[in-house]
Parts: sequence; structure tokens; C-alpha cells
Amino acid sequence: GPYVMKPHFFRRRDDWSASRLDGFQLERAGGVDRVRGRFSGREFGLTVEEGRFRYTGDGFALVFDPERPAETLEGEGPQEVDLTYCFLMDYLRRALLDTGSVNYVRLAAGG
Repeated sequence: GPYVMKPHFFRRRDDWSASRLDGFQLERAGGVDRVRGRFSGREFGLTVEEGRFRYTGDGFALVFDPERPAETLEGEGPQEVDLTYCFLMDYLRRALLDTGSVNYVRLAAGG
């Protein structure tokens, strides 16, 4: 049913780490945003600092400018890495943290 498709959000990193549910944990501190995401049991991380992304997952760690990923890509990993989850996590980050409206995720992140 539709209730299964709703994302889970975790206030604390420890709660996200302890859970096996797919979901997200967001935090903002000192000009750095972090999003931890779990998709189909696989964990990914996105750190946004000074307009650059650091995207990590099992077997890769990439740094790039999100406006020009192909031209600025640095890091280690396989020949090809799908950036879909990276941009999904960034969309959630911007929607929940970079808005003037109040939402429970923004309040939990200290925004």
C-alpha cells in the first residue's frame, strides 16, 4: 500500500544506524550538510560543503561539483557509479533544510 512508500526519517545517526529500515538521516552543522540514506538495504552518504558533493557508498567515494559532475569528478570506485541516489538525497536535503517553512525534519536538524 501507499504507506510502504513513505520515506523514514531518523533524528539521530545512531537511530538510523541501528535500524534496518530504508530511510534518511539529515544534519546541518558549521556550513556542512550531511545526508545518510539507505535504499534497498544499501547505505549511501552525501556531504555538501562549499558547493561540492562528497558521495559515498559500498566500494566508492567521489567528490564533484553537482553542476558539472562529468568534468569535476575525483575519487575512487568502479568504472561507473549511478548518481541517482546522490541526487535524490540532495533533493531531500534542499527540500527539508533549505526552506523557509517549518517541517519536523528541519526542526530536528536544528534549522
